[in-house]
Amino acid sequence: MNIADLIEKARGADADALDELLTTYRNYLRVTAQIWLPDQLPARIDASDLVQETLLKAHERFGQFRGRSEAELTVWLRKILSRCLVDFVRHHQSAGRNVAREVPVQGELNSGDALGALVIASATSPSAQAERRELSVLLADELAQMPEHYREVILLRSIKERQWNEIAERMSREIGTVRALWVRALNELRNRMNHYL
Repeated sequence: MNIADLIEKARGADADALDELLTTYRNYLRVTAQIWLPDQLPARIDASDLVQETLLKAHERFGQFRGRSEAELTVWLRKILSRCLVDFVRHHQSAGRNVAREVPVQGELNSGDALGALVIASATSPSAQAERRELSVLLADELAQMPEHYREVILLRSIKERQWNEIAERMSREIGTVRALWVRALNELRNRMNHYL
């Protein structure tokens, strides 16, 4: 069943369709949360917590969603995720950590769909631009199937645009090793995405 059909069934109070629809975006939301989570937060904090909260709120508020397309749905889900992240950071601030002072959270959230930019940098037609968000959901699914170190180096370098020395330190590897890993990871991701493009 395609996404538009799932949206319509979910709108018709079909609980199974709503569960299936929202589950489809779990990887997309996890990658987006990993992109948006400030590096200064403690390592024990997992993007999965934000994803779970986002999906719960989306489930509760689906009646408020007015869109009909996957692109509109991803924008709506990102807005819920961004609110959850802001609440999450505020919670850690009130627990004695002033994370909000350390991190320009809202700047990260205003960047929109960072995955879309990675998918088709050369796509300029309106139809190709409209498909970017849909492809970014597929890209997140493919990233979820890749080895963790491939995912991490792609997120840090290609999406968060971190410096090589920072990535090497974070991954506990030499800079040359990290660069080679990034090239291999991008090649694998391109191969995985070729059948969608």
